[in-house]
Amino acid sequence: MNEHVIVVKSMPEIRLGLTGIESIEQNIGIVCSTYIMSVPLDRSFGIDPSNLDEPEPILEALLTNEIMTAIQECEPRAQVTRITFLESDDPGDGGIYPVVAFTAKEDG
Repeated sequence: MNEHVIVVKSMPEIRLGLTGIESIEQNIGIVCSTYIMSVPLDRSFGIDPSNLDEPEPILEALLTNEIMTAIQECEPRAQVTRITFLESDDPGDGGIYPVVAFTAKEDG
């Protein structure tokens, strides 16, 4: 199985007609950059933003759980193998970005 990695820094550009890995990567990016309660007909879609002000080690643990659960529910073609975090290049914003590694279940 091939492992694929996506760094989610912002909402990806929505491209229609994607298939295979490109489609899975786009969907993971959308799931990871969408806050719950922001999608009118699916209020549970995305991740919970209520923990974003937690200290970084706690935030990473909480976000790992949120992201893993959201991807399992919203993108069943992906099997997440690990989630790590990348610090923002801008020291003033203190942001972190999820780095999601996954395999496609259709690959196996």
